[in-house]
Amino acid sequence: MKVRAAAYMRMSTSEQVNSIENQLSYIIDYATLNNMLIVKEYRDSGKSALTFKDRPAMQQLLSDIFNQQADFQIILVGPVLKILRKV
Repeated sequence: MKVRAAAYMRMSTSEQVNSIENQLSYIIDYATLNNMLIVKEYRDSGKSALTFKDRPAMQQLLSDIFNQQADFQIILVGPVLKILRKV
């Protein structure tokens, strides 16, 4: 049985080498190699990683989790720096 996964992708500009499409391709390859099925995608295009406030897909992802609406067991992000620049 495959593990159900969500994919989160973010980029701040359309000129970045690590486009959302490239990130998704990486995530799909990883999921396939690790017996996972991507059941939900969250995309923040043109969004800075400095805060969650201006990232609607991240807010939806967190809302889905906290409101028990998430139909997945794991979140895949690639590369890790895309989720948060400052800790």
